[in-house]
Amino acid sequence: MSSAASNPSSSTTTSKPKSLKRNSDDIGWDYGVLVDPNNLNLIKCKLCGLQVSAGIYRLKLHIAGIRGQVQPCKKSTDEDKERCKKVIDESKQVKKARLTEQQEVRDAVDLDGAPEADDDITMAEVEEINGAGGKTIRKIGPMDKFTLPLDEASLIH
Repeated sequence: MSSAASNPSSSTTTSKPKSLKRNSDDIGWDYGVLVDPNNLNLIKCKLCGLQVSAGIYRLKLHIAGIRGQVQPCKKSTDEDKERCKKVIDESKQVKKARLTEQQEVRDAVDLDGAPEADDDITMAEVEEINGAGGKTIRKIGPMDKFTLPLDEASLIH
């Protein structure tokens, strides 16, 4: 019996690994490859070999030639630059639309009927009659303004 037959994983470890790539349809993976499968933010440019940390977004900035966070790629063509710039701009527009929608939702919330934060109810004590006929005292916290007390009979199984 050969050692390869007894250890089936040895044949896979000696073979050349596939190009490392995250499971994504992002256009940036046309221009980059993962350097280390344990560090998903370290990407190597296929065009010039520059290793970019901080993910695929920064690689797209590198390919597009947008200065500031990374140096521009000297080997990217005008077509490559336009593709990456277009994707970056679309991403910014989607993010801006999402933030605008979230702000509109926040603005639409009606707080007129809500109690004020400095009401006296926040830590008041309330007497309740428990199921045995005795009285118990419990403290009311800030969330109790928005909830109903539990019926003790419903808690018994």
